Amino acid sequence: MGLNENEIINNINNNNNNIETIGNDNSNNNNEIILNKQLVVIITGSSDGLGKVVSGMLAKTNYFVILANRDLAKAKLVLDEILKTTPNNKNVISMKLDLSSFESIKEFVIQFKQLNLPLDLLINNAGIYTPPFSLPEGFESQFMVNHLGPFLLTNLLMNKFTDNARIINLSSLAHKNSDVFNVEDLSCKSIENYNALKRYSNSKLYAILFTKELNRIFKKNNSNIIALSLHPGVISTTNLFKYLPSYAKFVLNLAQPFTTTINTASIAIYRLAVGADPELKNLNGGEYFNINVETDPIPQALSQENWRLLWSKSCEYCKIDDIGK
Repeated sequence: MGLNENEIINNINNNNNNIETIGNDNSNNNNEIILNKQLVVIITGSSDGLGKVVSGMLAKTNYFVILANRDLAKAKLVLDEILKTTPNNKNVISMKLDLSSFESIKEFVIQFKQLNLPLDLLINNAGIYTPPFSLPEGFESQFMVNHLGPFLLTNLLMNKFTDNARIINLSSLAHKNSDVFNVEDLSCKSIENYNALKRYSNSKLYAILFTKELNRIFKKNNSNIIALSLHPGVISTTNLFKYLPSYAKFVLNLAQPFTTTINTASIAIYRLAVGADPELKNLNGGEYFNINVETDPIPQALSQENWRLLWSKSCEYCKIDDIGK
């Protein structure tokens, strides 16, 4: 059994009594940000749902929390709530990030680097589920937001990660329903061929392949940075399922007693992110978790050839250098 939320947070805080809180006034004036022994986290999709809860937990653990979201109005509400509930940690800021736009991702990274902060933790939490067909940047939206966006973001932040940083990528049990991996069919190009659920499943397979290859690259370079992926559970109360038809939402609501609570799912992400649970002391990186249990994904997610093919093609699509060659 893993530790619960309060046990994890208390253990970390007890072991970090030398961490000093900052008292930043959150004016977003870069010159006023002072970092003193705080760990820094970027968490995408933190304006509601899992991202919101996990951000609050990390703020309580005295992380410098950067909320990265497309909707800054919603993010401002989360920011205010976190600051109200964590009065001893004022280093929580909000920054614009739209994972459906290469330009937005690049601008976010530029602004982050202007803060002159290290990066100890990146949680690629944002995602979309079965939206209407669209082609942001010329790619099917779930492929773009659930894979290419986080892939580009992570690569552009590579030189900011600290020696023992962690990258957490959210996947899903839905990866088990993915198509046979085909590097030439990563993104659906026409509405006639668009199977929204299948494309979601594919994108969550890519999250695991991305994590595996990223971790292989770290190990190849003798780095202590690790990348992990997880299925946080099926959380019926989040905004992820907003595109479901009414009848499906009704069924999901009936199934709520049998789904994962947002608290359980948030703790699963949090414990991987901070690594304080004794059960997580010997991770090598690349592991996939089903909520709190390390498990094997489907066989095609374990293929190093698939890892490399996806990584190489993603670099091509994002127009960046392949650091894994």
